[in-house]
Amino acid sequence: IGITPFLAMAESLTPDEKRKIHLVHCVRDGAEAVRADMLGEASQRVPGFSFHLHDSAVAGRIDADKLQASMPFEVDGSELWFCGPPPLRNAIVSGLKKAGRKLGKIEFERFEFR
Repeated sequence: IGITPFLAMAESLTPDEKRKIHLVHCVRDGAEAVRADMLGEASQRVPGFSFHLHDSAVAGRIDADKLQASMPFEVDGSELWFCGPPPLRNAIVSGLKKAGRKLGKIEFERFEFR
C-alpha cells in the first residue's frame, strides 16, 4: 500500500520536530483509508505535522488546487513526497508549476507495474 512508508515516518515523529510536514492521503472512498486515526493523532501530538484525508468519492479527484487548499502553510519551497500513479503525480506537479509555485525537492515512488 502506497501510504505504508509515510505511516512509519509519521509514527516516528516527535513533538520537537522542526520541519513543517503536511501529509495528504488520497483514497477513492473514505472506507479505504489506512490508519487515518493514527495520522490524526500524530497531527495533534506534533505541532509541525498536519494530515488531510482526501476522499475522492466526496471531493472528486485531487488536483493541484485541492492540494494547495489543504495545506496549512505555503507551498513554495516545500518538498513534495509522492507515491501514486504517474498520471496523478504528473498532473499535481504540472498544476503546481502552472500556478507559479516554486517547489523544492520532489521525491516519488513509482506506483505501477513494471
